[in-house]
Amino acid sequence: MKQVFIIISYLLLSTQGICQQAISDTIPQGTITADIDGVSKSFNYNAGAFAPADSSETGYYMIIGQQDSLRNTEHLSINVSGIGARGIRTYSNKSSKKTLTTTTVIYMQNDSTEYDNQYPSCNLAVSITSIHNGYIQGVFSGQLEGQKTINVSNGKFNVQLVRIKKERSKSQCFQ
Repeated sequence: MKQVFIIISYLLLSTQGICQQAISDTIPQGTITADIDGVSKSFNYNAGAFAPADSSETGYYMIIGQQDSLRNTEHLSINVSGIGARGIRTYSNKSSKKTLTTTTVIYMQNDSTEYDNQYPSCNLAVSITSIHNGYIQGVFSGQLEGQKTINVSNGKFNVQLVRIKKERSKSQCFQ
């Protein structure tokens, strides 16, 4: 859970022009599953998604989940960000000049070995298939690189979508 809040804090602090954020008190719920190199994994502990409450904001979807409990730190993070990161469609890790979006998937094992799709040889896609009744659903598959190339297949998520409300005031921004 500590890592989840560290990731959320980083995202909130790194989003340009944000002075103060208010996050729902509800702990997100849902499921994230995938076959990683042929082994079925679930990342359902504190699984959830975050996005801006205001549709005029630069878009992002951050979908995260961890295995089992705090003792098992294996986790998966799916991030879709950029001006075009809104709505139901397929996003890839290759930045699109048309939609100005990027997609990053990070898988971290218990021993802190990290795999991601930021290498040119990786081909990974995330499809958001539904955003309805406070939940976001979709699928993902492709390759991740780290100490070796790993394949991710049959990736699915169905998680609660928490909207982050942005509040600004000049006094808060310029202190």
